[in-house]
Amino acid sequence: MRPKPFPWPSVLLLAALLCVVPAQALLAADRTPEEYRQDEFPAWMHDLRRGEIIMFGSLPFSLFLVTLGYDSIRYFLHSADDDALLYAPWPFRSANPAPYGTTETIGVGVGVLVCSLAVSVADYLIGRARERRAAPR
Repeated sequence: MRPKPFPWPSVLLLAALLCVVPAQALLAADRTPEEYRQDEFPAWMHDLRRGEIIMFGSLPFSLFLVTLGYDSIRYFLHSADDDALLYAPWPFRSANPAPYGTTETIGVGVGVLVCSLAVSVADYLIGRARERRAAPR
């Protein structure tokens, strides 16, 4: 068995990178970002960004609640069947549950998005109500 040759091109490339990267860090000018001004973005952009953050942040909770609700409804619809345990919701689910169909998967996905959007809209409405209540004082 013949030994593998030493990978000189890889070593040379690594050495070149180790020489260039620290030099770039030393030559770079101070690039501290400037703070945003209060009036730099309109209020609706701040509201939209907050809504986006809340919507995507609530997705895991919405997924859990919608899936649990959908599985519970599905179980009660199939409770008279002999294989009702295949449709049991999460804590009582069997090792091999009945899989979702394509339309069921799409329905759960749409339900999750609608639930997350509803949380985001509710946050927006609550924020507006607080602003209106605080304004006259």
